[in-house]
Amino acid sequence: MLCLTHGPMPRIHPSISRMLVFTMCVTGAFADTITLKNGEHLEGKITKETDKDITMEVKVSQGIVDERVLPKAEIEKIDKVTPELEAYRAIAQIQLAQNSLGAAQYDPYIRTLQAYVTQYPNSARTADVQKTLDAFKAERKRVEVGEVKINGDWINKVEAEKEKAQIGGRLAYNYMVSQSAAGDHVGALNTFDALEKTYPGAAVMPDAVELALRLMTALSREVEQAIPAQKVYKSEHEKGLKTAATGDRAEIAAALKNEQAAGDAEAAAAESGNHWAPFNTHSEKCLLSLKARIVKEGQRLAKFEPEKMRQSLQLTDAARQSLASGDTDAATKTLKEAIALWKDNELALRLAKDASAELKAASATPAPTTPAPATPKPKPTPRPSAAQSSETAPSPAAKEESDDRPFFMTLPGAVSIVGGVAVALVGVNVFMKMKKRRAEEAE
Repeated sequence: MLCLTHGPMPRIHPSISRMLVFTMCVTGAFADTITLKNGEHLEGKITKETDKDITMEVKVSQGIVDERVLPKAEIEKIDKVTPELEAYRAIAQIQLAQNSLGAAQYDPYIRTLQAYVTQYPNSARTADVQKTLDAFKAERKRVEVGEVKINGDWINKVEAEKEKAQIGGRLAYNYMVSQSAAGDHVGALNTFDALEKTYPGAAVMPDAVELALRLMTALSREVEQAIPAQKVYKSEHEKGLKTAATGDRAEIAAALKNEQAAGDAEAAAAESGNHWAPFNTHSEKCLLSLKARIVKEGQRLAKFEPEKMRQSLQLTDAARQSLASGDTDAATKTLKEAIALWKDNELALRLAKDASAELKAASATPAPTTPAPATPKPKPTPRPSAAQSSETAPSPAAKEESDDRPFFMTLPGAVSIVGGVAVALVGVNVFMKMKKRRAEEAE
């Protein structure tokens, strides 16, 4: 049995499955590099080149690009990014994760890797890309037949089907952890909601509850800082609208209205779908929706008792060992204690069902009966010798009771037969002598 108590369907629930795609790091345009004779390094994209100078777009900050014209006389070295290198850098981070995906989720990565191999078959990097491509295809085949990979270990179809609740919970929790590490607190909390709804009895729930509480604390700080900043942002844009040129006002007003409407729609969709609104720092309704949900969910999750859940899991593990050793009664008692501590403990509920079935089967089997003692056969009566028979001859009634043999095989029968034969022989002998005498007299 797969042990997921401390720590891990063939078909994973769609709400979880959509969350399991790992991040593919792709940079849209990689930098060309120019080194000036004064030692300065510039990274950006070369957009134009003449005999005398080079024009480069240099990224100053997020969303701000500065265009610089550099005389070639001041340039020490130019390193241009080739289309092949740019394509390779875009896929270099695509690697298999520790957990498997849904079969269809491998396709985008396979197509991307295959496109590079097809377009650049002679590149020095193509062999490595082909190796990664083959690994993705091989893993997809295993997933298609029902296998699941958890933390780098493969689980066969039969075990995966039996442990689908535990596996689904583990996959969701792992994704929740990765979102949290990336700073996506809202995404991680939405993953927790899906985990709790789909696999409420998974063994990872105690850890997931504690992580969700920490995430809400961090998100609360961010929201409290973002709310006044959003008001300042809105005020500045309203001032800018008033001071804008008459011809630009309609365009600016429409852009502000669309931005606000989009935020309002996101907040409304989140509330109707009972999930967390996006952390939209420009939307007052999104921020207020998050603030209200943090309070509500914080109060609800505070009622959970992760330590009792862990105690329940420990008792479940002990019960499983009792079942393995054949002590069904002890296992049943321990499982009742485990379920009393955590009513949703999926593993305890499943093992309790198995234990109940074993006890039912044992009670339905009839107990072996003790066979009745065999009646001893009567010992045969010893046959008396000739000398004893004349002295202690049994009565006729006793002979009938004690000797069921045919008469001619008994001693009296044998004597009678012998006597009869002797008489017959004597009679024959007398008859022959008389016949001979008569013959002599006649002569």
